[in-house]
Amino acid sequence: MPAACYMSVYVDGVRIWAPGSRDPPDFDQLRNNQYEGVEIYRGPSELPVQYQGTGAACGAVLLWTRVGG
Repeated sequence: MPAACYMSVYVDGVRIWAPGSRDPPDFDQLRNNQYEGVEIYRGPSELPVQYQGTGAACGAVLLWTRVGG
């Protein structure tokens, strides 16, 4: 069985969690109706240029919030 590979997590372009960090992200900090969009990139080759080189070897989840909630 392959080892687990966890994605980095970004909110509004800011990384809030990366593999190797101590605590997982707390998604309960934002209510569902505060999210505007979600992007999922399954590996480094799929990442947009601005997120490449950030150590997201297993990809990334980008969460975008509504401005002004």
